[in-house]
Amino acid sequence: FSLIPNSKGTRDMNHAFESRSTLYNGVQFRSRLEAQWACFFDQAKWKWDYEPFDLVGWTPSFRVEFPCGHSE
Repeated sequence: FSLIPNSKGTRDMNHAFESRSTLYNGVQFRSRLEAQWACFFDQAKWKWDYEPFDLVGWTPSFRVEFPCGHSE
């Protein structure tokens, strides 16, 4: 990566690589890392949704449900 000055004169991080869109279990992810997390959630048997909703310009990558470990 490199640090490139922006319009304010400060430096922003500029990564020298791009994410690779990846298909996993019928879902198209924006990156391999997101697909790897989805695989982990499946292995842990946790329920997950990819990009479940939009929060006015920001979309969380996942919503994950997992057991809390105690009985009710």
